[in-house]
Formats: sequence, structure tokens, C-alpha cells
Amino acid sequence: MKRVLPLLVAAAAGTLGIAAPAQAHDTDDWERVGSWSSLDRSRTTGDRLVNDVGRGEATIHWNNSLNVSEVRAKAEDWANDGWCVSTQLRYQVYTNGAWSGHYHYRFPAVDCDIENGPEVSPIYRSKHPVRNVQARVCLAYSDGRTATAVEPCRPWS
Repeated sequence: MKRVLPLLVAAAAGTLGIAAPAQAHDTDDWERVGSWSSLDRSRTTGDRLVNDVGRGEATIHWNNSLNVSEVRAKAEDWANDGWCVSTQLRYQVYTNGAWSGHYHYRFPAVDCDIENGPEVSPIYRSKHPVRNVQARVCLAYSDGRTATAVEPCRPWS
């Protein structure tokens, strides 16, 4: 019952046509690759949602001298509540001689099914230099858009 009011707020936001951030694949920033390259740095970040309804994780590899990154994300939904869990990425991209003045977003792993284990994305490699690649886990709709009116996303890390 504690989710009813936020659900109404989320439904109203959808009715009003509030837009989600542009997806990275809409801007053609990443390509799917079969395996990790030999990039010199890597980190894995992960977090549980506040109400313990799921978990997300992202592994990010990068090379500072080339500003190349590779990413793989995982999301796991633990609650049969009609919501999904999304691991989201944000980053800045260098194109046409300048860094973007804003973040680009990608939702590579979205899990809506508690029966089949986690959803693991393919490995993606940046097509252009990228920087400030960060990840977070959110309660989400099936397309990866956040349901922050229901539960706040975890902080970017």
C-alpha cells in the first residue's frame, strides 16, 4: 500500500509525457564487442535498491591515454511487484573536437523477471573518447526509464 501514491504520481508523469534522457545507442556512441580488450584500468561497482527489491552492477574498463572505455552491466530483480531493476550508465563523449557539455545515458541491463536470474548485457566499447563513466541502479519501467517517483535511484558511482 505504501507504493500506491507514488504509483499514481508515476502514472501521471507518464500521461504528461515527461521525457527520459536520450539513450546512448540513439547517439551511436557504443558498439558491441565479443570480449574485453587489454585496457589498463578497471572497476566494478554495484548496489542494492533501498527496499532490497533488486541489485545492479557495472564493470567499466578504460585506458586514460586513449579515452576508450568498455562496459558490461548486470541487473537482478528480486521482487514480484510489477517493477523492473535497471543498471544505468552515464558518461560524456568527445565528438567534433569537443567534450559534450552534458551526460549521455544508457540502460544496458534491465531485469523484470525474478525467475530467470540476472540480466547481463553484452560488452560494449565506446566508438569515441568518453569520460566520467558512472553507474547506478534504479527501480525502473521495462524500457529502463527510472521510476524515481516510486523509489529513488542509488547514487551515481
